[in-house]
Amino acid sequence: MPRQEKIKRLQQAIEAEEERINDRFRAGKIPEKDDYREIDRLKRALRSERIQATKEAKRTDPLLDKRFSVKVSEAEYDKLLKIAEGRGVNISDLIRGMIREHLFAQVEGEGENKG
Repeated sequence: MPRQEKIKRLQQAIEAEEERINDRFRAGKIPEKDDYREIDRLKRALRSERIQATKEAKRTDPLLDKRFSVKVSEAEYDKLLKIAEGRGVNISDLIRGMIREHLFAQVEGEGENKG
């Protein structure tokens, strides 16, 4: 479900909970802590969704939300670690950069798939 749809549904749920609490007042009853528990939970969820929506709107780099793993020998790992340290990055950033460089070379016709 898209984030804006989640925000809209949370707002509607909050309104419904507020109306339920107002109904208790109209009935002459004083709402208790338990009556406010759900509305507090919904407000926290809404705040979280709005924060995430703001972050997504401001994001300039693509979201890194997919993961895969590759097994390498200890010697290969040590070499990658030394290269990464020399460039001042971690191994993930190093490998990600290598993949991007290779893919761009393929797209631009500068490289061959030597895989």
